[in-house]
Amino acid sequence: MLYNLYSSEELEQFVCGTKNLDFRQLQKVTKYIKPLHPQHEMVVWFWDIVFNEFDDSQRKKLLAFSTGSDRAPITGLEDVEFILGLEGEDEDKLPVAHTCFNQLLFPVYKSREKFLVKLT
Repeated sequence: MLYNLYSSEELEQFVCGTKNLDFRQLQKVTKYIKPLHPQHEMVVWFWDIVFNEFDDSQRKKLLAFSTGSDRAPITGLEDVEFILGLEGEDEDKLPVAHTCFNQLLFPVYKSREKFLVKLT
């Protein structure tokens, strides 16, 4: 029987996904819509905010907002196709997510501080 092969924690992880969120893995597999690229100022600010300003709870909320789920597949965040892109120049707008495509789009913010405020 299946329940004899796995612990309850393993079965939960298999059914619901993992609670272990390694955003470094997500960063490595993230794709960018041009003109964004890994060294683009907005991308550098984004990852700096995620790693240095957000706690685990905020990262979980960001994942849920962007993908529709606050959990990763059982294999980890490296198997999530995550996409970042720009959407306009109006820095009063909030970031927008397209959960069907795991896309997070945001306007060009003029400062990291403004980006932090809008992202939170």
